[in-house]
Amino acid sequence: MRWDALFADLDAQWQAQADQRFQAEVQQARELERSQLLLADRLRAHLEDQRSASEQLSVLLRGGRRITCCLESVGADWIAGSAGVHSLLMPLPAVLMVESLARTAAQETSPTRRRLTIAAPLRALMNDRAGVAVFGEGADGDAELAAGRLIAVGKDHFDVLMPAADGHAPERDGRSIRTIPLNAVALIRSLAGA
Repeated sequence: MRWDALFADLDAQWQAQADQRFQAEVQQARELERSQLLLADRLRAHLEDQRSASEQLSVLLRGGRRITCCLESVGADWIAGSAGVHSLLMPLPAVLMVESLARTAAQETSPTRRRLTIAAPLRALMNDRAGVAVFGEGADGDAELAAGRLIAVGKDHFDVLMPAADGHAPERDGRSIRTIPLNAVALIRSLAGA
């Protein structure tokens, strides 16, 4: 009888240790899985969640600009949304913080969409002849780099045709075109009425 109690006690100790090892392995697997998540995947899950999709996100950008917007699209290295009458396009490297983002994630299933960089929505804006305001990092978060119409999009830069003083677009003489490196951009916002 005494041996039975000893073996039962040893068995209980072994089972407790096995349970602890299992829980530690589960926790380690969760941490490993979490370490592989991308911000874009978490933003995509927020967008796919019907409850979250209608909620506005608060985003802090390089330079201190805070944007409150409805998230509408997530790309490989960009997010798009709207705030009031303006459409917004933000490079993910310019995002410093997103407030109240769900802890879930959703990977992009389309291999084609997975490869679309910020150049894709910029080319769509160019093809639509949309007017945009481009902002970079400024001390007060409001460094406007250009306001006009996108006329060319390269791999790492784009050109904006600036309107003349009288509001009309000047000829493409080089003096009225601003070339902006993509890594300088914190926010691209549609112009009101454009």
